[in-house]
Amino acid sequence: MRRIVRQTHYHLVPAIFTTSLRAIRSLRHIYLYGSVCSDATSLGRLLRGHFLDILKRATPPQFEVRTRQLGGLPITVRAAGTDMSVHLATFHGKFHAVDYSQVPRDAKVILDLGANIGCTAAHFACLYPQAKIIAVEMDADNAYLARQNTAHWRDRCTVVEAAIWHTDGSVEYQLDPLHADGFSARDAVGPTAGQVRSVQAISVNTLLNNLCPGQMVDYAKIDIEGAERELLKTNTEWLRRVRCLKVELHGGYTKEECAADLKAAGFNSAIDSGHWACVLALNPM
Repeated sequence: MRRIVRQTHYHLVPAIFTTSLRAIRSLRHIYLYGSVCSDATSLGRLLRGHFLDILKRATPPQFEVRTRQLGGLPITVRAAGTDMSVHLATFHGKFHAVDYSQVPRDAKVILDLGANIGCTAAHFACLYPQAKIIAVEMDADNAYLARQNTAHWRDRCTVVEAAIWHTDGSVEYQLDPLHADGFSARDAVGPTAGQVRSVQAISVNTLLNNLCPGQMVDYAKIDIEGAERELLKTNTEWLRRVRCLKVELHGGYTKEECAADLKAAGFNSAIDSGHWACVLALNPM
């Protein structure tokens, strides 16, 4: 009898461990989501969306999250896919942000290249109350939400639906609605397997000439899922108009290679301590 009890006890250990780990993760997400939500209703919506498979409760396809870092203004996210993680990374992780010593609060022009659903653009609008925000997003569904999420600052926040590229023209990308934070543009190659969208491509040179001719850019955040290597190597005249930039790297473009390209363009660059795959650069103009 004693041996049977002992075996039963050991058999329960994995289940106890799994339950404890789940509880710890749940508490961690309550803390993380609590740090970005300005009211209990928004917190409840995020938690329901995150733990939907556990709670077995219906969640709307999209819902508003009143966000502490925006003074309680809402951000609309979709329950399915990556919007909730993008919202958390933006307002808790703040990987897109830099110190006011690098980009002063009275900045006049901010570029958000790879804006997704507009979380970072909205945050920039709050951080830099005098700045014109130019947000570029190639996916139509993401861009629609980005316009909605920056509507409060529509007088100085422009969402451009296009792919940032090293030349003007068109590109395509593979559509995956459940991974809407990682769409990667490529040169158009014609019919391929899966659902492919073709979109307008715009160079940063054209973007600046159209939307802020003659102006300097105080800060450019670049998160374009693999297009950054060519962007920093080809048709780089626009870099002379940028005071500070942060690049998130993808597709084998190393921090050392990126830093070397930026140094060749006249920047002082350093590995960003806040993100393992980012390079921060200042133009000593």
